[in-house]
Amino acid sequence: MAKHAQIPTPWYVNQRVWRTLFQVGLPSLLTFGLLVPEVIQIVLDGYGETLPPSARGWLIGAAAFVTVTAGILSKVMALPTINDWLSRHTLFGTVPKAVAAADTSWGEGSRG
Repeated sequence: MAKHAQIPTPWYVNQRVWRTLFQVGLPSLLTFGLLVPEVIQIVLDGYGETLPPSARGWLIGAAAFVTVTAGILSKVMALPTINDWLSRHTLFGTVPKAVAAADTSWGEGSRG
């Protein structure tokens, strides 16, 4: 088995998680809380119906679920073992795939 570089631990993990929460939370809350209820109401107006008041709460709950899920995934992807695997096998690591597979200047051996 070939020796691989040891991928460095991502910096500022909590900052990355908060940034992800903001990047996902703001658009999802605006979309699910403001835009989607209006579109649904426009469709329902064609049938003479109204959107139940609880529907907006459910949509905001869906936005919160999407935001929290994105934050959890961000935190998991920053774990050293996961980041190491992502850097070597996908385009989602903190180090370019070609560098992770070839460069051994970060340390000796493999984490896995």
